[in-house]
Amino acid sequence: PSGRQAGSRRAGAMAGSPNRSLELLYCGSSPPEAAEILKDMNLPAIILYSVLTLMAVIANLVYLEEVIYLLRKVPSTNRRATIMWISGAAPVIASTSCIGMWVPLASMITDLTTAVYFAIVIHKFQRMMIEEFGGDEAFLERFENTPVKMSTGPCCCCCLCLPFGKISRRLMFMLKMGTFQLAFLRPVLMIFTLVLWVNGTFSLDDLTPSGPAIWINTSLGVSTIIALWPIGIVFNKVKVELKNQKIIPKFTLYQISFILTQLQAAILNITALSGGIACAPPFSPTARAGYMNQQLLIMEMFIITILSRIYYRRKYNPLEIDEMQDSKKSQMA
Repeated sequence: PSGRQAGSRRAGAMAGSPNRSLELLYCGSSPPEAAEILKDMNLPAIILYSVLTLMAVIANLVYLEEVIYLLRKVPSTNRRATIMWISGAAPVIASTSCIGMWVPLASMITDLTTAVYFAIVIHKFQRMMIEEFGGDEAFLERFENTPVKMSTGPCCCCCLCLPFGKISRRLMFMLKMGTFQLAFLRPVLMIFTLVLWVNGTFSLDDLTPSGPAIWINTSLGVSTIIALWPIGIVFNKVKVELKNQKIIPKFTLYQISFILTQLQAAILNITALSGGIACAPPFSPTARAGYMNQQLLIMEMFIITILSRIYYRRKYNPLEIDEMQDSKKSQMA
């Protein structure tokens, strides 16, 4: 139901049954309207909302300063655009979480926006590791026909019997398609989910086989696992050569962001559905789980934004800039 319908339904229930408790009115209902939150906000809540909003604003200002630095110091190459995409993940997630915190009815849209952006970031992170060598051709020139370990996480870390592969143009294409399929499939499924949600046929609470939620989430889970495998393969291949570019802490930040944005929300939602999170009017258990996740994400992404600025911002020497410009010219040619 829409926010207006939910609000009128609650008002009608209160008028018809004045002695009914707030739990009966709100538990199991849709998230509250922003006006309801503002009306019931006390001093601790005002302080909490103000601090979290300020953290989201600071995260965006830090990212804006990083973008200006990259525009001034790095030539217009794929590497610069890729770094902007990846370092923008934490500020974008903090912003969408802040919007979802203030407007709970929009939490579905903000969550879908976060999921789509991070799916693109997963693909861009793989591209960044390749672009650090100057692009596909430079990467192949350096690693072609060299062995690469295929038994990496998350789906093949236990398959130690898998033979080593060899870097080739065909393998490079397959690795890129492995991450690209998620960057393509997730936006399509998210748009489909949004259409079903607006139509009233999609609910995160409905995990029965007849509901669309379990099938969409299963498809996304399989697609995500497939996308993470190529990243692990490329990372294990380049982590020694890119040690001076701080690829290990960058990869660690990427993994932490993935865990926080994907698993944290799932854990809180499962906890709410199993009764571990109580109803607290005007929030139902599932709405309260999403509310808690958004507040946690703002604080977590604020910290990751600061760390990203430390690890992604570095000085490029003139020789490295010349190599990037030559790489751009060769790609245009």
